[in-house]
Amino acid sequence: MSYSSAHVGASPQRALTEVVSVPEVKLWEDSISNGLLPMALRPMIDIAHDISCQGHFRSLAGLRLGELSVAGISAGSRVEAGTLRNRGYEKVLFVTGGRSHMWRDGGVCLLDEGTWIRYDPSRPYRIDTERNADCLALALPSALLPEPAQEVGRLRQHDIDGNMLLALQVLRSCVRGDVDEGADLAATGLAILTLLDAGVRRERSASSGHGRESTDDVLCLRADWYIRQHFADPECSVDHVAAALQVSRRTLYNVLKQHGQTPHRMIQRYRLDACAVAFADPGQRHRSVTDIALNVGFSDVGHFARLFRQYLGMTPSAYRQHLAATREQI
Repeated sequence: MSYSSAHVGASPQRALTEVVSVPEVKLWEDSISNGLLPMALRPMIDIAHDISCQGHFRSLAGLRLGELSVAGISAGSRVEAGTLRNRGYEKVLFVTGGRSHMWRDGGVCLLDEGTWIRYDPSRPYRIDTERNADCLALALPSALLPEPAQEVGRLRQHDIDGNMLLALQVLRSCVRGDVDEGADLAATGLAILTLLDAGVRRERSASSGHGRESTDDVLCLRADWYIRQHFADPECSVDHVAAALQVSRRTLYNVLKQHGQTPHRMIQRYRLDACAVAFADPGQRHRSVTDIALNVGFSDVGHFARLFRQYLGMTPSAYRQHLAATREQI
């Protein structure tokens, strides 16, 4: 039996380079841990066919991407990593071929081709892949997706469609090196997060029993889309959004209130998320906190710092240092 090991090099895209024997499985384990997040691997017991692992990895604007093809391998969280290196991160796994089983909290979830699942890699889990399975894995700071604690707490697969299909296509292009190195990678990272955010919210809404969209739901989606496109404009305000959607300020407030939102909070959230993405991007280390904050629409840096601390539990500088330390530990 044999498997292939992807070695982590200096280039942004890391690819398969050599074939090694089963006893050297730790080489693959170290490679995938460096390229994505710490993970423990072992050959599955009583597998009659060859085991194999192939992978390409890339970091993009604070996101870690990995496209994998695996057979005969059982993967899980590392005990020593569960409380430190994976803390504050979560994974979105797109199953693009084959099938596997995910075990956690005494339950099991079948990961079918054409589905995705979101989970906390710091909690004990195991993924068994008996036959060849292809997937694309994304590791990202938990705070960048809505309500991480509630969403990650469920072991549930969803179909890859709509915004999640678009996100997968962009991620696949990035990990395969199809994205121009001269492109605005921070903007690409934010676009990926926007698609993921919309996909997660859609599944959360569907699981809560909300069916066909009402007129108010449509207005809420239109407001979200408009704010997403214009939040970096310092002139973007509640009145600005209401005028663009041709509704009164009162109507806009009332509709968003039904969804637990306000126009002002939505504008702030997109600005804060954009800052968090920039702070997580190693390519933007040279930019100051002030420069990044002003670039996404904040006019008062002191007010921004207070909002950021309320949102992520630490100051912008501390958040940057935390992510830098995490990258060094992984």
